[in-house]
Amino acid sequence: MAIAKNNPKYYVYIHTDSRKINITGALLGLTLTENAKELAQKVTMSFTNVTHEGKTLASHINVHDKVYIYASTGDGAKEVFRGYVWTDVYEKGDGNVVNLTCYDRLIYLMESEEYRYIPKGKTTKAIFKLLCDAKGIDLSYNHSTMKHAKMTIRGTLADVFWDDLLENVRKKTGKRGVIRMTKSKMEVFTEGNGNSTIWKFTKGSEGNIIKTKHESTLDGLTTKVIILGKEEDGKAPTKATLKKNTDKYGTIQKIMQSSDSDKLATVKKEAQQTLNDYAKPQLDKEVTAVDIPW
Repeated sequence: MAIAKNNPKYYVYIHTDSRKINITGALLGLTLTENAKELAQKVTMSFTNVTHEGKTLASHINVHDKVYIYASTGDGAKEVFRGYVWTDVYEKGDGNVVNLTCYDRLIYLMESEEYRYIPKGKTTKAIFKLLCDAKGIDLSYNHSTMKHAKMTIRGTLADVFWDDLLENVRKKTGKRGVIRMTKSKMEVFTEGNGNSTIWKFTKGSEGNIIKTKHESTLDGLTTKVIILGKEEDGKAPTKATLKKNTDKYGTIQKIMQSSDSDKLATVKKEAQQTLNDYAKPQLDKEVTAVDIPW
């Protein structure tokens, strides 16, 4: 079958300290994964441990070697992954197979912990830039931004980016952010708005769909939000109570705390956004199809 959008061709190169090795011909399996709330793209691959320049591939390849993956759909190969060998497993037996787990450069932000004070008034974009500059990572930020209250950042940078920054932007604007490493630059952009067709999933013998899965759950349900004011002497007054779908799904309640500097209207807007998102079953629709390289 010719190379096409429903039959892409992948090419894998590993750059060691002394050579560039094309392992495409030895590949047995290749999977590119981007999981929710994980910064780094993950690649798993397996290949036969064939001989290359007088030595087996397993003898050439080590952890932290650079990995480049390209894909073609018929109009030339383009880069789809750039990262490092993170785990190297060699299985010697009937098959003599090498298994690699690789991540792009954002693995360092996933694994690194941060402790830093951020003063009041810093924008989302400015905080992203501050943290990326400290790690020597170029940033392209094309997403909604907002001014944040003073905060002390603790934990992994993945948690900081998703929970402390982008989640607050989502609550205020309703827009979700996406983080992705493209070549050597970290990109932050707004999740697609569905105004144009990028790729069409089709069934049948000439289609690209392998299988579909539909899941509905009440996990994460929130139908009531209570907004509390500033706590004094162990007590905090109730400023507002918002409800949605309690008659239909019952009551699962969350608490939001506001301070003297917070405008009640702003906190209520965030609470309403929480209800809009979570006062209903969460739907998960999964499509397994031929990979879309772009």
